[in-house]
Amino acid sequence: EQFEETEPGKITYETRFRDIEEWSSLVHLSIIMMLDREYDAAIDEDDFNKLETVEDIFNYINK
Repeated sequence: EQFEETEPGKITYETRFRDIEEWSSLVHLSIIMMLDREYDAAIDEDDFNKLETVEDIFNYINK
């Protein structure tokens, strides 16, 4: 949902989300807020900056 211009099928578990063309600081903050709101997975900035792929986010939420 945070990548409105990117076709959903182009984002996979291996996708390095910061490499998506529309990545910005606003998308960065939106993802952090979405993780907290939708998945009750509060994440601090340092931990988020260590994540690289969609799968990393998935694994973090499931911890």
